[in-house]
Amino acid sequence: MENKKMINKILYKIGLFALLLIIGVLINTVKVDAASKISMKNRYTSQYKLSNSQRDFWNQTLKEYKKGKKGIVDIHTKMTRKETERIVYNPEILSGLFYTDALIFPCTYGIKTDGSGIVMHVNMNDLKKAINSSSSNQKKINKIIKKLKLSRKTSQMDAVKKINNYLIKTISYDYSCKRYRLSDALKGSTTCSGYARAFCAIGKTIGLDARYVAGTGITSTQRGFHAWNSVKIGNSTKYLDICWNDSTKNSTKYLLISKKQISKNHKSKPSNNKNIIYKYI
Repeated sequence: MENKKMINKILYKIGLFALLLIIGVLINTVKVDAASKISMKNRYTSQYKLSNSQRDFWNQTLKEYKKGKKGIVDIHTKMTRKETERIVYNPEILSGLFYTDALIFPCTYGIKTDGSGIVMHVNMNDLKKAINSSSSNQKKINKIIKKLKLSRKTSQMDAVKKINNYLIKTISYDYSCKRYRLSDALKGSTTCSGYARAFCAIGKTIGLDARYVAGTGITSTQRGFHAWNSVKIGNSTKYLDICWNDSTKNSTKYLLISKKQISKNHKSKPSNNKNIIYKYI
């Protein structure tokens, strides 16, 4: 009987020690997350690794572009259908187009009959517009970063809060729903998509692992297409909806909340076509 009591006492102490250890780890994790600094290393340059065939296509395209070519130019590539669609639906993964207003890459494409690859029919006039918009938007973003005094001394959490507050202050919702590009947000009038694109663009430029999330937003009166963001703070993924923070006049209601919290009225849904990685900016 005495031995049983002794064993129970030892097990109790071991359990208590283990519990305190877990609590300590959790507290320490929160502290680390809160203290994590922004790297100021542009994530666009490292996050999206192009395959060799994708890189070759882009190099060929830029070569033709720099020659001053106009109209439709055919670029013969060895890209697969999936590699092609990644670029077509996500021009932001290409250097020179990180901040573009183009929602899809300015081209059409056809599969070669001999099965050796794909021909991209690139519209050089539209490509010029896409490149120019990217350059213009990047300059504005760099000014915002300087204005907000974001640096390597800034914590990830503080950086997210500053960007959230800045966009709320400078953007008004476009009820005509005609302004949804990054440049529209930077000019001060956009829809949910523009808010989310702006956060992504600013966040990635300073090194935040910021993502654009598309899906359905649900309110008491309606449901429909909506866009918001996820961001990593330390090792934790948090969510924010700057558009709703602005519209509800509560700048922190949808700021750095958990997946469980955001899922109450935000439902993300991936593309039905598994070959297309749509807007994974």
